[in-house]
This record gives sequence, structure tokens and C-alpha cells, in this order.
Amino acid sequence: MTAPQNTGRLDAGPIDTGPLDAGRLGAGPLAAGAHAGLADPQDALRRLEALALSWELQARPLAPSGLALAGEGWSVDIHPAPGGLSLAAEAGDEAILRGLKEMTEAMLAGLSPEAAERLRWSDGARPGAPAADFREWTWIGRRNVLPGLDRLVFACPDAARYAAAPMHVRLLVPPCDGAAAEWPRQKANGGIAWPSGEAALATRVYTVRRADPVRGEIEVDAVVHGDDLLAGWAARARPGWRLGVLGPSGAPPPADGPLLAAADLSALPALARILAADPAREGLALAAAPPEAARYLAPPLGVTLRLAPPETGAEALADLFLEAAETALPACSAPARWWFAAEAAGVRRVRARLDALNVDRARRDCVAYWRA
Repeated sequence: MTAPQNTGRLDAGPIDTGPLDAGRLGAGPLAAGAHAGLADPQDALRRLEALALSWELQARPLAPSGLALAGEGWSVDIHPAPGGLSLAAEAGDEAILRGLKEMTEAMLAGLSPEAAERLRWSDGARPGAPAADFREWTWIGRRNVLPGLDRLVFACPDAARYAAAPMHVRLLVPPCDGAAAEWPRQKANGGIAWPSGEAALATRVYTVRRADPVRGEIEVDAVVHGDDLLAGWAARARPGWRLGVLGPSGAPPPADGPLLAAADLSALPALARILAADPAREGLALAAAPPEAARYLAPPLGVTLRLAPPETGAEALADLFLEAAETALPACSAPARWWFAAEAAGVRRVRARLDALNVDRARRDCVAYWRA
């Protein structure tokens, strides 16, 4: 499930109320249903479909007159029903199911804030309780891994939970050391109530670069932005400081087929995870990154790596990628998987070209990790 960025990448979308049992992760499927009260269900369906497509979600008609949204490990079926829409969500674990509820609330709020607020899911919710996938990580320290990219290390007792796919987490950066922070809480409609004012959290979605269950440690590689968001918090942090975490969530590394991928520095950790997931992978990877990135990415023998200067702009990176990828396409032995992650302007350029090429949305991931 993707949606809207990382300086890192924002969870798109979008219960158990206590800590999630790590043994349940991926054990699904889990299901929940709800009814959304709307005056014109057919108009609502059309608007939801348009919104889903603008978010790059996979949307298809569902007989006899419904709509199906789907992604890796999740689905939401939407049907007209008396007085509104019937919703049926299914996911592989609690983190993704929570994300679906949050996403659904956000989509419905654009149609009718009242309908979104009245939403109630069949598996229940406990207003005021933490989300099932909420955790706190404890700060250990940082070191530089590439020019402009720092490795942030956290203590995490259940690090095994983050060792496999999905590979993203939403980090919740408090305006303090985290000991007295206000964390997000469940709402009755399945959404999340976020602290505001002086207690407001800075949130971004990042890639878990490495999880070490033996040492109980998590590593997150983040672009250095000075005194801003996670980098700013990390610059002030002392051992023992805590921040909040939701997830893991998002799609697993794209599989099945030759890979055509590109990233700027902010998406480099995700590209590294994707390349490491399949040593037998073939394809092309392009990165706007310093020369040291070749060792950082360590692509499989079958993947050709090309580096562009780190200062390459998003649209220029998109053009370089499209030219190289389209040249490589005739040599692909099977339908390719497209993956592009960078600043939003470049992503829009790639999406437009892939639309023109009629590339199946199920075989592409174009994600804006930040906005200029």
C-alpha cells in the first residue's frame, strides 16, 4: 500500500489495542467491515475511484456495481448499499489493516467529513488506546555512511518484527526526548488522533535499512537535512531518548521480473533493500548519488548500475531513467517491474510516460519521497 513520503516516504494510505504480538505479523489474513452513510453511493464510488487512481492505487470495477482497491497483501472492496457504501477490508497483518482504516477515513473525509467520523469497523476500536503496531525505539547513536546520508541506530527489543518485508516504518519524532511525549491514539472510526500544538509530532516514512534481532537494534539511513525533522532530532538526541514508530507497512520489495529502478539520495536505502532481496535479479538501476553509492547499493551481478551526479534534478533524473530503461526493455526476458522514487516532479514525469506506454499499474511503483 503506497501513498502519499520519505524524506522518507509518507504511508499511504493509511487493533487490537495493546502491543502487537510479533508472532502475528504476516499471519493474516485479517478482515474488517464497515458501512459509510452517504446520500449518493454511485457518485461516491466514482469520486473514490478517481481519488484512488490519483494516489496510484490499483482500482478495478467489482461486479455488479462496486469497486475494488488492492495492493501487495491488502484489499478493500466497496459496494453500494442502502444508505451508503459497504466496505470490506482485508490485510495480512494488523499494521496494514490499521493503515487501510486510516486510508479509508481520509478518502471518505474528502466526500463527507460526517460520514468519515461516523464510520465504525466490525473488529472494533478502543478510542484512546495506542494502535496495535505502535512501538517506541530508543536512541543509540549515528554515523555517516555516504556524503549526505547518515545511519541512525536504535534499540528495539522486538527487532525481528522489522527484519523482513514490508520494509517501511512511519517514524514519529517528538518535540522532546520522547519520555513525556504524547503519542497517537485510536479513534472510534478506525482513524488516528494525532497530538497537536506544542505536542505535535513530525512524521515521515523511512526504510528500515537493517534489523538485528540478536543485538536488538534497528538501523535507519536518513538524508541529512540540518536541523529538520528526524535529522534535527538526531543531532540533539542523547542515548536513551525515544521516538515513536508505526508499522512496518507498505509493499514488499517488487519481485517477479526484470527490475528497472531509479532513486535519488532520499530513496537510496529502499533501493538497497530491493537489490538485496534477490541476488539473481536482472535489470537496470540508476541513482543520483555520490560514487560511494556503488558499494552501498551492491547490486546483483545481473543488475547494471548507473550513477548520475548527486545534484541531478528530479526531472532530469526521470529523463535519464526513462531513456535508459526504454533502451533496456527489448533485452528483458519477461515483463519488467518499474520502480522510481525521488522528488515529486520527477515522479509525475515518470508516471506520465508509463501511462503513455500503457504500463500496468500493478507492475510499477512511482513514489514521491519528498517535495521541493
